[in-house]
Amino acid sequence: MKTVAPLSTGKDLSDAIVRTAIGAVRRIAQYRNDAVFKYESALAVCLALLISVPAIVNAEQVTITHSQSGMAIDVQGASSESGAIIWQHPSNKTIAQAFDLDWLSGAESRARIRTLTGEDLVLAAQTHLEIENLTVEDIHSTIKPSVFQRQQIAVDSGSFTNIFQLQAARKQLKYQQWKLVPIAGLKDSYRIQNAAWSDLFLAPRNPQATSALALFSEESANEQNLVWRIERLRPRAPTEFEVEELAYSGGKVSAKLRWVDRSSAEDRFEITIRRTEDDKQDTWTALKNQQSAEASFDLGAASRNKRHCLIVAAVREHHDTFSTPSDEVCKTAVHSGGGNDVQLPQTICGIGGCPVGFHAEKFLRTNTCVGNLSVNNATECHPDTGFSFLVCGTGPCPTGYERSSLVTVSNCDPDGIGTVGNSNAQICSLVD
Repeated sequence: MKTVAPLSTGKDLSDAIVRTAIGAVRRIAQYRNDAVFKYESALAVCLALLISVPAIVNAEQVTITHSQSGMAIDVQGASSESGAIIWQHPSNKTIAQAFDLDWLSGAESRARIRTLTGEDLVLAAQTHLEIENLTVEDIHSTIKPSVFQRQQIAVDSGSFTNIFQLQAARKQLKYQQWKLVPIAGLKDSYRIQNAAWSDLFLAPRNPQATSALALFSEESANEQNLVWRIERLRPRAPTEFEVEELAYSGGKVSAKLRWVDRSSAEDRFEITIRRTEDDKQDTWTALKNQQSAEASFDLGAASRNKRHCLIVAAVREHHDTFSTPSDEVCKTAVHSGGGNDVQLPQTICGIGGCPVGFHAEKFLRTNTCVGNLSVNNATECHPDTGFSFLVCGTGPCPTGYERSSLVTVSNCDPDGIGTVGNSNAQICSLVD
């Protein structure tokens, strides 16, 4: 096997042509002292050459399964060697059944199918028979090629005549390019046609068994035998994610969620919640194809009336874990008043100074507190729960709440003598 240094992308090939073109123009320009000629000619030559060179525009990692057998295209033995056989094999979710689909610009619906078992290897249609004194046309018309894993720019001296070898670095690109022909009415379903043989399509030699792949004409194969299902390994992200309700009770946060499933490729959904105060997280799993859930997260008492952010991700397991998350949605976990951490109002001596998680809702006089009973000497503290509540004073609202209005309330008069000209209290409402 004589191997020309592989080119990893269309850009590498383009760069090589640019260097060659510029070198040629410089040699021509040595005979002329014309700077404009030099650079305009170089540009023209480079552009003309680049037009014919397909460039990779994006890559998608996919799995390819046969419509009849349900088996996946597979690199036999997960080989990393050039020349390895490509066959259909029962799905095992290994790297041998994952491929990078490198779409090519300037080539309608055409891509290289790059394997992941070795470095710089692609699916290529090539003959494996001894060929002597056959023209390119003879090869195209008389020999049905098998499908192998090949290095991108490779010349097999045991398979082609010298004449074909000379052009192989240029011609070889065709054997490594595949046109994906969509099947009308069948989602993600295609015929896979090799660029070197316009009338031949990829199919297993035996549709019902583990068998090598080859190229067949429409006349020589059952129509269904030519159909392949190509699925992205990375599922599409869910959209329109909504947190309809977020509540706290007994150390747990419950959520009612809804989203739109844009992919059939996921194995499950994972819903992740993050408490913004300290970034503590928990995860809940939903079944594939679900578009709503009532999830429960164990985050402890610190989540009570605290702000949390949630995402839902579509997840697929193959040779790797592919996870695609939705946009993040944030909401405050409202204490529902239930659970084993129900807190009742309490009275403390003095004006203000409620414990953490409580707010002053009323000033009063009581004999249990030392002081002048002609004025208020105690505070009635209520737990920070609900969507909104009254707070005596005009200082900052409790964490997770913000002021929605200022009010004047006689029960919030520290002296208790019924004054009230200025605002002495506020309504604090949940932040969303």
